[in-house]
Amino acid sequence: MCLGSFVFQPLFMYFAHLAAHSGNLYQKSQAPADVVSQFKYIKDLDRRIHA
Repeated sequence: MCLGSFVFQPLFMYFAHLAAHSGNLYQKSQAPADVVSQFKYIKDLDRRIHA
């Protein structure tokens, strides 16, 4: 951002981050149980949560 020449111009700032919802130390990622249960064919629980 410049201070000075464009003082009277409106500023539009868009910040889109790719941060996923995170859990805590014991559960790294979170997903609703009903959604996770749709992917029972995926054996690995971590992969199932991220599906």
